[in-house]
Amino acid sequence: MATIADGMNQFYREHNLWSPVSASALERFCNAEVAGIRPNQLYVVTRKDRIVAGLSVSNRTELIRMKITNLPAYARWLGALLGVLP
Repeated sequence: MATIADGMNQFYREHNLWSPVSASALERFCNAEVAGIRPNQLYVVTRKDRIVAGLSVSNRTELIRMKITNLPAYARWLGALLGVLP
């Protein structure tokens, strides 16, 4: 993680809105757990032991609950048929 943090800090050093990160901050990001779900992932691509790309993903879709009220009967039927509504 230290190598990744150093690479990020070096790459973004000229960006005005960049706040430097540390290895422990990246570990906290990856290990964060909310309601039993770990939504954050960090992907790193290497070539010949050198980091050439990276991507962080936060999948928050599993953390969101939506309540639908006053749904027309045809929409309830279609939603149940497609398996997207209970």
